[in-house]
Amino acid sequence: MSAPLINEKMPLIIGEIGAIPKTKKPGSGVDFAFRGIDDVMNHLNPVLTKHNVYVWVELAEYSLTSREVVKKFNNGDTKISLVYKAVVKIVLHFIAADGSEMHTEEVAMSEDYSDKAYTQAMSMAYKYAILRVLCIPTAELQDPDSKPAVEPSETSAKPTVKEAKEKTTSPKPKQKKALVKMDGNDMTADYINVITKLKSGMRKIEDVLAFYTVSPELEAELREYIPAQAQ
Repeated sequence: MSAPLINEKMPLIIGEIGAIPKTKKPGSGVDFAFRGIDDVMNHLNPVLTKHNVYVWVELAEYSLTSREVVKKFNNGDTKISLVYKAVVKIVLHFIAADGSEMHTEEVAMSEDYSDKAYTQAMSMAYKYAILRVLCIPTAELQDPDSKPAVEPSETSAKPTVKEAKEKTTSPKPKQKKALVKMDGNDMTADYINVITKLKSGMRKIEDVLAFYTVSPELEAELREYIPAQAQ
């Protein structure tokens, strides 16, 4: 009895899919590099087509809730907005021409001030399920032996014992990490982690500001997640 065709096709797809590098997207509103859902789908489509494998996305569970958030401005004005929270669980099926398949599950959550929370959560779940199942790297791996050895300069002066000791003992200043809300259509893991701990009382806003660089607008938004009894 022959093995299911999907068992043969998946290793071939993984071997051919290659890397999907993280790039900066002009007009995306963020200044860091990331892999968006379009990058993943455009990269994957020709390889799946070549091997006659298609992907079926099954929505197993979902919830969509909303809550009111009051924004306070420096001039004393306030604005009430609705924040939508979507939580989805998908089952991703990879199906070969003989009907054999393999599947994986993924859960994602997104919050948004408009109607994009549901689609953001779906895109996030789909993208990370694909990346993990197919083990897609972020960039082409380079053989370290392919790079020429760097010869030390004969004229370069060696540091003195005192200089070397000062260099090793001097503490390096800690640099804050910028807290970014969105990664393309998805919320960043750092942002989700911060608001979760603020809402539960596990972290104070002062702790967040000590670790992250936060814009004034984002700080005002984060303060809305602090429980009333903790303010």
